[in-house]
Amino acid sequence: MPVEGLSIVLVGGAGGLGSATAELLSAEGANVVISSRSHGIQADITKAEDRKRLLDSVPDLYGLVVFAGNPARGAGEETMRLSHLVNYQGPILLAREAAERMKARNIQGAIVLFSTMQAVALFPGSTVYASEKAALLHAARILAKEVRGPANIRVNIFRNDPYACQ
Repeated sequence: MPVEGLSIVLVGGAGGLGSATAELLSAEGANVVISSRSHGIQADITKAEDRKRLLDSVPDLYGLVVFAGNPARGAGEETMRLSHLVNYQGPILLAREAAERMKARNIQGAIVLFSTMQAVALFPGSTVYASEKAALLHAARILAKEVRGPANIRVNIFRNDPYACQ
């Protein structure tokens, strides 16, 4: 599908995979909006007011890609709280809010979230991170079912497959 002229927000898109995606989409003519805590539209998606401000800044939002995450390690209560906010709650709330805005404007858009192979495979020491990404994987599937119908908004979740690499 051509993306020329479409507004696509990349959250956590300031480096690595995000910057490569921004370059690719820009080359195809998309209006790319980068958001992170330090680049582009600075927003912390764990905060409701920042999610609102980010989405308000792109009224003709067609696409949302959420790269943001934190590969939390450890078992302390604060580590678990932060992992929940960054790896599950912030991304899924932003995706739901974006989908609602797309529906309200009759935009048949697309949302892409990133999980991890750790959501489906066992890696010692990854309980905190993997559990939140597994929850995101499941919630994205539910959101896809909720918004697909007449609104025709596509929700996809990417995770690499550890078994395909063997």
